[in-house]
Amino acid sequence: MLEQTFIHIPGIGKRTEQELWASGICSWDDADLFEKRFGHVSARLQQKLDDYIPRSREAIKHKDAGFFERLSALGEAWSNSGARLRLIFLPTKNPTIR
Repeated sequence: MLEQTFIHIPGIGKRTEQELWASGICSWDDADLFEKRFGHVSARLQQKLDDYIPRSREAIKHKDAGFFERLSALGEAWSNSGARLRLIFLPTKNPTIR
């Protein structure tokens, strides 16, 4: 589920995240595909995605919950327990998630 959010990326808020989902970019994998982004994503947003998605994947791999701290500031739920990364999954308005 975490791979379907962009809101932890600086400069991306709830509105931009919803616009990405509406344009068919519903996951980090989608954002990696040029054909999904072409015509839907500005050069500035594309650069942010290119910079932060690999870093986000690394943070998950290394269980670095601090990387996703911005989610907490935005009212999204996550929990850091010691060295473990625990996530609380909440309902989302992403139309591709059922």
